[in-house]
Amino acid sequence: MESKQTIKWNQSGLWPEDPVYEDIDRMFLKDLKHLFDFQLSDNPDFLFVSNKEDFKFLKYDCVRIFHSDENIHPDFHLFDYVVGYPANLTFGDRYCYCLSCLENLEELERLDPRFSFKNLKKQTKNDLELRTHFCDFVYHHDSGSKRSKYFNLLNGYKEVSSLGKIFKSINKPEVEKITYIEKLNFETKCKFSICIESCDDSKGLITEKIFHSILAGSIPIYLGDPKVVEIVNPKRFINISDYKTDEELLERIKVIDNNDDLFLQIVNEQPLIDMDYFIKSRDRLNKFLINIFSQSPSEASRRPKVERYWSERLDSKLRQANVSTNKKQNIFKRTFRKIFR
Repeated sequence: MESKQTIKWNQSGLWPEDPVYEDIDRMFLKDLKHLFDFQLSDNPDFLFVSNKEDFKFLKYDCVRIFHSDENIHPDFHLFDYVVGYPANLTFGDRYCYCLSCLENLEELERLDPRFSFKNLKKQTKNDLELRTHFCDFVYHHDSGSKRSKYFNLLNGYKEVSSLGKIFKSINKPEVEKITYIEKLNFETKCKFSICIESCDDSKGLITEKIFHSILAGSIPIYLGDPKVVEIVNPKRFINISDYKTDEELLERIKVIDNNDDLFLQIVNEQPLIDMDYFIKSRDRLNKFLINIFSQSPSEASRRPKVERYWSERLDSKLRQANVSTNKKQNIFKRTFRKIFR
């Protein structure tokens, strides 16, 4: 039996409270274990770097693979490879387009097969009768008041049920956070879901929100990336950007809310332009990673070897100036914000 190639890896930059290694395993490694022997190491050859970063990745002189679930465009001078959301970006074998919600949707299907695009069932009037809530709103922050704006707009017509910290009306006050399964189980009781991205001009950053709503069988009321219509059937959701005024938007929602046949027509539309979209996304990501790991670390290296030199020079200058550790960290952060901008 042929031995598998050993891959020494680690991660940098995810929040301490997250199950970071499990996340990396599900998103990047799980499908490749029949090909490679992945070993977590303090001296890795391959480093996964997240956008939730404190710049500790600079101490690793190895192949760096950046992945982002926020509106951040990384610098290819700092990273060898990038998994990101801009669909129109190409950079040889160094970039892979992949929505960050891929792992989330795969995990949902594993935990509860009802929430899978391949298992969606046609809704009937009996199903509609079980949707006892008008609309759900599940957020922990407001994103520049856009979310509260549309919450207030719809809540002025009928009560909007909030499970998150903002306008919490369903969860017990002491409940800080609900699971995705709990969220979707509640959305199965709602006719509409407010789905508003953090950045509505993100040019590619489409998160799990609209897909959660569809899997739960509600109608997404969406504000976000204009190119969402290249992935999601525009007949299956309400796109806020299609309406000139809030009054026009609200009137459309009222019409659907008061017409059961129209509601069922919308929720029974084919949800994705390509129903194999996420299967193909996984296949594309796996091929991208296999190409990386099939090379030796030296062969897989892509980024220019310059940032270590100037970052060390900056660190040396700060030491000579006797700058405190906290102040030095702030200087580094301001410097790298300019790079990531």
